[in-house]
Amino acid sequence: MKPGGEFSSRSKIAATIAAFVLALALGYVDYVTGRDWAISAFYLLPISLAAWVAGRWPGLIVGVLCTCLAFFSDTLSGPAYQDPFIPVWNAVMLLVFFIIVSWLLTDFRRSHYQLEQTVAHRTAALKSQIEERKQLEQVRRTLGLHIGPKVAKQILARDGRVGGNRTTRNGNVCGYTLSYGAHGESKAA
Repeated sequence: MKPGGEFSSRSKIAATIAAFVLALALGYVDYVTGRDWAISAFYLLPISLAAWVAGRWPGLIVGVLCTCLAFFSDTLSGPAYQDPFIPVWNAVMLLVFFIIVSWLLTDFRRSHYQLEQTVAHRTAALKSQIEERKQLEQVRRTLGLHIGPKVAKQILARDGRVGGNRTTRNGNVCGYTLSYGAHGESKAA
């Protein structure tokens, strides 16, 4: 699978060929079993394989092939219907069903990939936020040790995003002018 969520060209071709072979095998089984056994649901296997791996158009083409195989199996099994239009109607209904399944499956795969990408981006953003909060907590602790916890809380309450270069050359921190007392403790002026 490629990084963009797509399968490689080789995988797409192999899946399409496998879907064609599986469809032909199912068509043969459908013909041999005749009208006694309905195996139309099994035609979804090659359609799903082609649609999921190779995309919408290969899925639709395999769906058309499966419809033709089911139609020929139905008509070659001998006359059993009163109206000759019934096998055509059955084939059209089967084709509509196959088209809907192929369409929905490819849309589901695309939506699933987009959801995975959204989750990955949001996870990265959350990790970045966690790291920023850890750095801010470290700044808060450092400020608390140097200027006292009360002043640090006041500074952080005024601007909760302390962590950038907020200290100026004249000793201002977020609008507070710091002056140092006799024992090295800082006081906000």
